[in-house]
Amino acid sequence: LMQFDIDVRLARLAALTQPLDAALSTLEPWRDRLRDHPGVFEGRLAGLRAAAGDLDGYLREARAAAAAAPDEASSAIDLAMALIRCGDATGAEGALAGVDRASLPPNAAAFVVWTRGLIERSKRDPQALQSLTQAVHAFLGMSAQPATWSALALCACDRAIVLADAGHIDEARQQIERVWPVLKSHAPPPLMTTLEIAQLAPKPSA
Repeated sequence: LMQFDIDVRLARLAALTQPLDAALSTLEPWRDRLRDHPGVFEGRLAGLRAAAGDLDGYLREARAAAAAAPDEASSAIDLAMALIRCGDATGAEGALAGVDRASLPPNAAAFVVWTRGLIERSKRDPQALQSLTQAVHAFLGMSAQPATWSALALCACDRAIVLADAGHIDEARQQIERVWPVLKSHAPPPLMTTLEIAQLAPKPSA
């Protein structure tokens, strides 16, 4: 799986300079090679499509990953995240409902709280800030592992948007500045647009 991970990262770089589908086509040989790892191929494609801002493709691949590995909690959590990112709070809640949270490792548990915070935000539930704060703290506790940095940055960004919506603009901007070095490389285009509209993105000199 390490070689697959490298190829996924190369495909993401390729997608910066060529059409997304062309970049993803380089991964197609892996679909057959990973047949003994159900949902892994589709799950990584979902992440690539999300990063590129292809929400329809993101949700399609997340559904495929969950269908291929129906007993995998990670696939259900990823599907819930895709659903709420695409505006389907009811579907996201349904996907989370089947997850046994008591048996989750810390990283997966943090993703559940993060997704829950996004669902609450979509419903304008004031609990959203508390949930997203809890998720940010959970990712901070794992930040010695570079693999968590992108999740930390994106989760902190979602928290900042909630802060801004509540009128705490300065605090929201400070939150974005702390994670900007990672966020600017990993935030999908729709999220970057949201930051620009809300005037939360640092000035180019930052």
